[in-house]
Amino acid sequence: MSWQGDSPTMEDEQYLALRSAIREAYTGFSDLRLTTVEDMPVGDGTLLIERFSDRIEDILGWLEEMAESLGQCISQRSRGQEKEDLRKALVLCESLTIKVGSSFGQELVSFETIRELRRLGRRRGPEWVAWVLSIEHGLEACRPPLERLQRSIVLAWSEMAKQSAAGVVVTNTCVGVTHTPAGV
Repeated sequence: MSWQGDSPTMEDEQYLALRSAIREAYTGFSDLRLTTVEDMPVGDGTLLIERFSDRIEDILGWLEEMAESLGQCISQRSRGQEKEDLRKALVLCESLTIKVGSSFGQELVSFETIRELRRLGRRRGPEWVAWVLSIEHGLEACRPPLERLQRSIVLAWSEMAKQSAAGVVVTNTCVGVTHTPAGV
């Protein structure tokens, strides 16, 4: 995974925090993938494990897409490019963060998935039980980075709103209007 945009300006602090949160989430899900695929005990996998692995791969792909889009925009901003590209990158990051959170909650840490993993471990023996426990620990380790990613999206949008508002001047002029207080 490439992390572009390494010469930001000071006003890009929230965007850099978002990029860091994406990296952290990517690392957590990469570790989970390693546990799931590489550390799986010897034996035939199941459809459950295949679906589980596919969701992790989807999440990693979405995180890569977010990092590339945001990195390009940070790089462009440091060279004075338009904010529209950054807005589009934030929209993409937000929509993909929603997909990551949804996939994580509904498919990876759902009660049904955890129950099926535990059932698989019990049927296959102690080595598989230990593997399932390591997957559960890996899933729990993914929660904090995912929460930071979600908070970082909000803060990046706030920064964009603040930067946009800084360039707006509102004036109110009334020409030829006379206001007479009531009762006079």
